[in-house]
Amino acid sequence: MAKPSEYSKEIANQILQRIMDGEMLTGICREEGMPSRLTFYRWMNGREDLKNDYARARLAWADFWAERVIEVSFDDAGDFFIENGKAVADHARVQRARLQTDNIKWLVGKYAPRTYGDKPADDSESKNLTVSWQKIERVIIDPRHGQAPPPAQITYDPGPLPARVDPEILVRLVNMIKERVPRADQRSPDAVLDEVMGVIDRALIAEYGQPADASSANHAEVT
Repeated sequence: MAKPSEYSKEIANQILQRIMDGEMLTGICREEGMPSRLTFYRWMNGREDLKNDYARARLAWADFWAERVIEVSFDDAGDFFIENGKAVADHARVQRARLQTDNIKWLVGKYAPRTYGDKPADDSESKNLTVSWQKIERVIIDPRHGQAPPPAQITYDPGPLPARVDPEILVRLVNMIKERVPRADQRSPDAVLDEVMGVIDRALIAEYGQPADASSANHAEVT
């Protein structure tokens, strides 16, 4: 009898029902009147409803065989036999049952990992893949010149002073000198001016550093 190739909803439902009852798709498709396994897979192509029903049938199949593991584990019939009036353990049967349960547990865990897997999937974990890029700069050193020179340092350039100074600034500076310089009214203006200019000069050097031309001049004087 030729195997059906055209899609049949009735036959598809029969296959799904038998899978939920614990049968294997390969065994079902070997029977007469049933499509080949490859034909059944072709039926699922383009039929989302059949594909979803098959996935649910596989979960029911996993439930069936998970319960079968419990039955085999608690079935101790035949684990012992009587020999010369003594109970002897049938180790071959026990090992066979253990092999069956181990294989069933492994396969059930693959079909229903969320329920029977060793490490159920965590839905709270993000499924998004984040890709970040890092800039890698390669420096080629000429062996003829030894190590690469250090990078040039950044210097502060305050720029030229404005050509015109606001008179208000001068007034504020004079008032500040009168308020803060001790005994400013008891000394000559030249002495007070020299002292204030020295303080301002030291403050500017502490804040902005020694001017380049001044450093060169000091070095020349020391030499």
